[in-house]
Amino acid sequence: MEYLLERYIQALGNYHNTTDNMNTQQFEEVAKKTGFDRDKISVDLTEYYNRVKKHAHWTQHVVSEWGSVENYIDLLYWMKFQKKYNPTQIIEVTGKKTFPRSYNNIGWGMATYDFEQCNKAHDEHLKKLYELRDTFDINSPIFEEQEFQEKTKDARSVLSRKMCAYYEVKSVEELVRRLYYYHHVNELSTFEVATLLGATQRSIEKLLAKTGLGISKSESQKRAASKRDYGRVFTTQRHTRANSLVRNGVFGSKAENMVRTILATKLENLLAVEYEIIVGLNTTTIIPPLEIDIPVILIEKKTGKINKIAIEVDGEKYHQTTRMQLRDANKDNVVKEHDWHMVRVFIPLGMETYSEDGGELNEALEDIAKSIQEYLNDSKESPLKDISESDVTEAEQKICPKCGGTLVKRVARKGTYAGNEFWGCSNYPKCNYILNEA
Repeated sequence: MEYLLERYIQALGNYHNTTDNMNTQQFEEVAKKTGFDRDKISVDLTEYYNRVKKHAHWTQHVVSEWGSVENYIDLLYWMKFQKKYNPTQIIEVTGKKTFPRSYNNIGWGMATYDFEQCNKAHDEHLKKLYELRDTFDINSPIFEEQEFQEKTKDARSVLSRKMCAYYEVKSVEELVRRLYYYHHVNELSTFEVATLLGATQRSIEKLLAKTGLGISKSESQKRAASKRDYGRVFTTQRHTRANSLVRNGVFGSKAENMVRTILATKLENLLAVEYEIIVGLNTTTIIPPLEIDIPVILIEKKTGKINKIAIEVDGEKYHQTTRMQLRDANKDNVVKEHDWHMVRVFIPLGMETYSEDGGELNEALEDIAKSIQEYLNDSKESPLKDISESDVTEAEQKICPKCGGTLVKRVARKGTYAGNEFWGCSNYPKCNYILNEA
């Protein structure tokens, strides 16, 4: 067995040597985007080359995509420590969503852009992990508990002695217990479990899924959130959002931009005589932390009254699940509490039916613009009902001390005092003076 493994590694080395200069197109493209200059790398990265090369499958994958392990590691170093790119920027440059995990695999996943500090933090982290590994006791009472029995009841049937050799454990039972102890009892990440078992993160993810010992996505997010530096995360988000704004000119998806453009025209055609129309950009500043896709402000020219309309663009792909529908309903309630009127625009699959001239979307937004107009007309109806002038004698007329207008006897239509009479200024809503009589 050892002989065959040695031959395989030797063959892989030959493959590596012959492909060093063949598969470099991707490397050259990213190097050009990032201004890569190998001569400016002043540190010895041999240790990190070896961290990749000790994993045959990882080495093969790296060579096939980047030409050589050296290209790969040098470029990682350049983006992380020279350019100080955050994970989002790295994904944009490389076009690979999983690329930042490479930093974890070689020990550069620490929250610092300083090379020395990063390695120091990594060494300290490793020390804590190894101390935890030393606390493992295969005969611990933990493994007698019902929870352990339930979670691992199907795990042993999918494991083999061959796997035990790969993960450097003595038996299938030890492997099951270590996975449970590391991943469930101590809540280690898949990368940390991989470190302790001498494997790659990807292989641990597959192993946990295969044995049923993995955790749900929501649980994984909760664990990550409990350890995350949110100050740094929010800074990254703001930085990324600013870059997106500069690059795209406006916030939002293609669908949102189409709706924004067409709806603005429809509203202008219908309302420009009576209203000042402001169609805004996607923002989280109005009802944080929730986001309004397209905030629309309509100011009545005659009275100065402000009407706030929240336009939500709901794509069929993401808004048909029960979870999303509950989330949308909650958002509707919050928006209403903040005195915004919610209008949802449904975007079905097949955006090709929505051509540049609007297509079906044009007709849908025509109807939505008219519904907004109807909403505005309804909101013009005052919640106060004037009493007929014939019911008020000239002697009863009074002057508003606030603006000099005439006070008119009215009846409250809504609220706690519905049905009660009072005197209100005829210049309402510009003047809201009220006189209550005993």
